[in-house]
Amino acid sequence: MENLILGLLMIAQLTAYELYAHIKNNYEGIASPSLGNVQRALKKLEEKGYVTKREVMNGKVTKKIFTITMDGRTNFMKWLNRPLNFGKVNNPELGKMLMLGMLTHEQQIANLDGVIADFREAVEYLKVVESSLEQQYRNADEHGGLVHLHQLQYKEHPEFYDDLLAVVDAPDYPTLMLNINKFGHYTLQHGIAEVKFNLDWFEKLREKLITELDEDEQ
Repeated sequence: MENLILGLLMIAQLTAYELYAHIKNNYEGIASPSLGNVQRALKKLEEKGYVTKREVMNGKVTKKIFTITMDGRTNFMKWLNRPLNFGKVNNPELGKMLMLGMLTHEQQIANLDGVIADFREAVEYLKVVESSLEQQYRNADEHGGLVHLHQLQYKEHPEFYDDLLAVVDAPDYPTLMLNINKFGHYTLQHGIAEVKFNLDWFEKLREKLITELDEDEQ
């Protein structure tokens, strides 16, 4: 959670609620946050000196806006540069699956029916997200939306974007965002492939259990 928050703060200055909403709406497959979890993570990052906050008035409401520090940027880039590690598996549901042999064939199949329904729903949801994301990428071309957005943001906080470009391998903000969007799409494609693999695997397991049940009844 902390590194995901730092990554988002690398490219924008956000409130705790904005961070929570962005993660919830876009990265549920990576993290399942509550507003309280985001606030606790921000407190830890602030204690480490990786983020600071400032209060601004928005009408009659005081907003706390969080900004990543240079130490935060340096720490995040060190973490980002470590090799990817997909070898760790820590899913509590695997412990439940391990014990499904204690149930009847009917109960086992009922359990798998629920799993399969969830994966089918996830596939359809991710397809919708992918379609929406592709549309956003088409709209945010290098010579259009991203350049205009950067000009507006840079005008307000030039030092923030100067610090960002000092630690990343990109000549300018629009190029950086295009690269980030590209790997966002790759990550989504990985998620879709993983869900489809699981769906196929559990459907085959269900077929196997159905066959075993039929043989037991003969």
